[in-house]
Amino acid sequence: MPYLNDFNQKYPNIHINTHLGLSNFIHNDLSVHYGYQSKNSLLAKLLMYEDIFLVTSPKLLDGKYRFNKINDLKHYTLLYNSVDCHFEVYGTSLETRWKDFSELLNVDISNNKSLTFNQAYLVLQAPIMGTRQGVTITRSVLMTDNLASAQLIWIYPSYSVQSPGYHLAYPKAHKK
Repeated sequence: MPYLNDFNQKYPNIHINTHLGLSNFIHNDLSVHYGYQSKNSLLAKLLMYEDIFLVTSPKLLDGKYRFNKINDLKHYTLLYNSVDCHFEVYGTSLETRWKDFSELLNVDISNNKSLTFNQAYLVLQAPIMGTRQGVTITRSVLMTDNLASAQLIWIYPSYSVQSPGYHLAYPKAHKK
């Protein structure tokens, strides 16, 4: 988003699609696609990767379980983004899930309480606003402001996953 205005100024005649699935390219020239998978009629260029990691409210550092040990995660509500399941429907990579972090951290979180939201914004606001007991999975692209302002903290910073990346996809016929 920070670069979209500049791009639109430089290329006013290019139409970009940024929804979950690939564009049909009837009304769009490009599609910004998360976890692009090759299609015969399309070309793609990697725009960027990002880190995926766990965050929570800094107020939890004052509690009994301060994330000093991996097992401290067992005591907190896991916050889910329900939109992540749509990526599979569109044939792209699934977002990193709690199951993936359970395996990465080697901790059983199957009995944790959970809350599910249908927007990435809400999943990030929950630990800041009313669900201070919650921990969520987030992507570095979404976190710059929240980490800088210390509204959220990155827990277990040694444990992160690299995303499948954002790609600029377009039909071979549009190559210029």
